Amino acid sequence: MDLATVLEVIPRYHPVYADTPAEVIADIDDRYAHGIFRHWAGFTHSVLAHATGPLNAEVAGDLLELHATGQRAAA
Repeated sequence: MDLATVLEVIPRYHPVYADTPAEVIADIDDRYAHGIFRHWAGFTHSVLAHATGPLNAEVAGDLLELHATGQRAAA
């Protein structure tokens, strides 16, 4: 998917993204998902397993670090 499609589809894909700022969705797509729905599914699984609040830039960055290294960023 191109970025315009990602920004249209992902907020409707799962409720966790409904109130997520477009800039955060774009950053996740740029750094991890690359418009690939399977990658979005994996990231969503991580959000549901690890996030304890709204998906904002800080939480997304922590989860992107988890995907990159297998470890969460230090708090």
